[in-house]
Amino acid sequence: MVVTEKPKTFAWAVPDELHVPADQLRLRLDFHEQAVVMTIFRADDTETRVVSARDIAQALAEDRSFAAGSTLVVE
Repeated sequence: MVVTEKPKTFAWAVPDELHVPADQLRLRLDFHEQAVVMTIFRADDTETRVVSARDIAQALAEDRSFAAGSTLVVE
């Protein structure tokens, strides 16, 4: 098999006919064996730093306003 095009890492899932622009990536978390690396993307620069996995978990646990009134079911 010959691959002529490099595969995309992320693909925009909204159909093209809706003419919705792709959402710009602002932040990325990379979880490695021994560290978590946070990359912040800005218009004029990119910042990368090692962050605490515990701090990330606490920050995500505190922000629950989007889930008000809904029920999460884990099977």
